[in-house]
Amino acid sequence: MSGCGTDPAEWDRRAENNISALCYSTDFKAAGAMIAEKVATMLGGKGNVVIATQQPDAGQKERELAFSDYIAANYPDIKIIGVLNDCDSPSGTVACAENAISTYPEMNAYISTGQYQAVGPVSVFPAAGRDDIIAVSYTHLT
Repeated sequence: MSGCGTDPAEWDRRAENNISALCYSTDFKAAGAMIAEKVATMLGGKGNVVIATQQPDAGQKERELAFSDYIAANYPDIKIIGVLNDCDSPSGTVACAENAISTYPEMNAYISTGQYQAVGPVSVFPAAGRDDIIAVSYTHLT
């Protein structure tokens, strides 16, 4: 791009060669802590969490770890009981929500790290009679 007189700009994270003139980025550690604190408050400081993510997406992995690390450091009575992968597509979001309901019936919260993961729980959880599950999505787009 620089041959065209334009320097590249990035959204979300730095390129491997760090040549960008401008980078807009999300502080995933701060975002993870903020979401974790809100979820912990909603859970009353105790409960079981399932994380829906998409690997090998580096941004989603960073969001997953930021949330998990904050919970582990600050809320010993909140457990991450499962991490589901391949959830960031229209079909994957429904499959992951269905999997979460059947595999983790003790789940109290469902945390999504991408764009689509929160779509499935909106239809799956109420249909399964699980209006008690807190469903939260956070991504660099929200």
